[in-house]
This record gives sequence, C-alpha cells and structure tokens, in this order.
Amino acid sequence: MDFSELPYAEWLEQGVAEILQNNPSKIALVAQMPDGAVMTGYYNADATDKAVFAHNIYADSILDLIISNIDVIKEAINEMDEEDAEQDGESFDG
Repeated sequence: MDFSELPYAEWLEQGVAEILQNNPSKIALVAQMPDGAVMTGYYNADATDKAVFAHNIYADSILDLIISNIDVIKEAINEMDEEDAEQDGESFDG
C-alpha cells in the first residue's frame, strides 16, 4: 500500500512533523479500526502520562460537544436569564 494515497496521509505527515519540531519526550498514538477496535501505542509513557493524554482527549471531546451544541446552550442560557428576571420581580413576604 502506498502511504501517500491514504486519505489521512497529509494530515498524519503534518502532525508528526509538528510533534517532532517540539522535541517530544513522550508520545501516544490512538486509532480506531474499521471494526470499532481501538489500537493504542506509547513511547516512554507511564500510567500518569497516559492519564494526562486521556484527559486532554476528553477535554477536546467536551469542547467539540459544546461547539456543536452552542445554539442550544445559548437558548438555554437566555431562557434561564428570562426566568431569573421574572423571579426578581416576585415577593416572598406574605
């Protein structure tokens, strides 16, 4: 198989080049196979490093979720602001 013909070849080449420019001390690779299996590989990474890698991937996924749902989030915030404004006019003294 010719690496250059793979759909992700350019992305992978650019990513590896950027990583190498920053002189990494630890590296993680993660890939999902067509059958859903996930392969991982690590260079010089202990359990703590793997947890840091996982946390960063998790944070990226949360950011992606927020961005993809930003309109729903804005609407919910606006509704909360309207409810708060209505409650500010209410009195609790009997």
